[in-house]
Amino acid sequence: MMHSEMEAQAGPVQVRGTVLTVRRVDAYYAMTLVAPAVAARFRPGQFLTIAVGGPDSSMLLSRAFSIHDVRSDHGGTVEFVFAAHGRGTRWLAERRARDVLDLTGPLG
Repeated sequence: MMHSEMEAQAGPVQVRGTVLTVRRVDAYYAMTLVAPAVAARFRPGQFLTIAVGGPDSSMLLSRAFSIHDVRSDHGGTVEFVFAAHGRGTRWLAERRARDVLDLTGPLG
């Protein structure tokens, strides 16, 4: 494999990830997404961005979240933790299993 091919495989991808779980953890939320292409490229310290707001209320900028955990089970999952303070993160906290989100990652 050539160096440029290895870099392309290691770079970020833009995909649609399916929500597996959203759970409350004290004042925060932990969301797990099925996103095997992101999980396969993960390195500690990276983050992902998620488009928030849905088709009727989409917001201009995606939100960035630090990747908390990556697992190969359930088809390759990525978990992140966030606080629901603004409109975008409150919208995100309302997502349920099987909802589909647009995400890019891993970044950083």
